[in-house]
Amino acid sequence: MKIIKCLFAAGVVVLFSCAQKGGTMLIQPDSAAVSYSGRIDFSDRRAPVFDWPGVMISAVFANSQNCSVILDDSGGNDFNVFINGVHGGIIECVKGEKEYVISKSLAPGENTVTLTKRTESYDGITVFKGFVVDKGAKPGKPADEPKLKIEFIGDSLTVGYGVEGPGISCDSVRKYTNNHMGFAATAARALNGGFHIIAVSGRGLVKNYGENSPQSERPLPFYYESTLMNRPEVKWDFKLWVPDVVVINLGTNDFSAEPKPAAEQFINAYTALIEKVRGYYPEAAIFICEGPAQSEPFFDYFDAVLRKHEGKNVHALEMQMLKPADWACDYHPNRKAAERMAGEAVEGIKRILNL
Repeated sequence: MKIIKCLFAAGVVVLFSCAQKGGTMLIQPDSAAVSYSGRIDFSDRRAPVFDWPGVMISAVFANSQNCSVILDDSGGNDFNVFINGVHGGIIECVKGEKEYVISKSLAPGENTVTLTKRTESYDGITVFKGFVVDKGAKPGKPADEPKLKIEFIGDSLTVGYGVEGPGISCDSVRKYTNNHMGFAATAARALNGGFHIIAVSGRGLVKNYGENSPQSERPLPFYYESTLMNRPEVKWDFKLWVPDVVVINLGTNDFSAEPKPAAEQFINAYTALIEKVRGYYPEAAIFICEGPAQSEPFFDYFDAVLRKHEGKNVHALEMQMLKPADWACDYHPNRKAAERMAGEAVEGIKRILNL
């Protein structure tokens, strides 16, 4: 397969890195027609690597009826497909490199194809190898990045774990997990904001779900500075993307089993995370969530954390506690509950930011 520079209109060289073979053309990952959202390792610009939930990849192009995408996956990840903003199916990845058909009947003219990662970091790493379109396709310009930027830090509630499940018992958590429908992504869309999600199911501030030790070796803050959860040694460059808002929803897993964290231990851990966030984002409004699934003694500890940060642009974000009617897989919020949580987040953020 020969790599070439594609020439379009009036012989002008367009930044549309591509490779042609037969009747198709590969839009390379480093093409200007491709845009990204989320923490991604671009050490190899032709093979970007990612594993956080909610990562988005889009391509804009015209004059192609067909489109597919090449992904090299661990075998555990799924992606939503959107064509011009309309949901067009789900890609269920298998292990290894494979070309997945997105559409064989795109409308004439310009189209935008977007992938959003449904699954979470536990499901492994994905390498994006490009979009395959018809030979002669022309690049378009991706939409401008949203002005409002929001970073979400959390656990399974932020992941969107099992959000589409029929009830607490699910035959497959993978099938029903969909970050796009979780409260975080839903809130970001309602605010017309771009977002990054740093969230891992079962992780706490101090102690992870069900563990018997008072201090877990790798709670959520362990991964906060990592580009990839599965390769924590690959560190994120915080100058690349600076959010206006940071939403932290943690503390549910810390109190899931005895021994529970002591007050000082938990308060200090929460304070340390807030101060780390503030160090990277001096101007961001930080919101810490009370609800919807924590248990005692979280609430007293939460109030203490809030008091310590009074006047420091740190705000409480109150969410209704989950009830049986709200439950999807393993007692996690269903779509209706996630939408309510998103609404609560949006209301709180708008009030503080005067949006």
